[in-house]
Amino acid sequence: MESSRSGSATRRRTGQIYVRVTPEERQTLQALAAQSGLTVAAYLRQVGMGYEPRSLIDKQAVRSLGRLNADLGRVGGLLKLWLSRTERQGFAQHLNIPEAVDQLRQLQNQVRRALENL
Repeated sequence: MESSRSGSATRRRTGQIYVRVTPEERQTLQALAAQSGLTVAAYLRQVGMGYEPRSLIDKQAVRSLGRLNADLGRVGGLLKLWLSRTERQGFAQHLNIPEAVDQLRQLQNQVRRALENL
């Protein structure tokens, strides 16, 4: 089986298109391709065929927001558990509510910053 750099074993790309670019344009194309996790050829192919390559940065931001959201859920769950307990003796000694609220605020600020950076 012949390996293909494009990842497709069912088709072969044999045609070539040559495009002259300035060094600055080349750098820009390389940077845009890298942000999308593509080679320059794959990036140009997608753009030329009318597709908008997705940025890896967006995927990383979504993963980061997902982790932060899970952290917020865990802290919120602890607060809910503490507030719903009828017998708080003993349990309340192990849960510092002001600290938990502070952690929630910190996580909310992290989520807000992450959203602003998208």
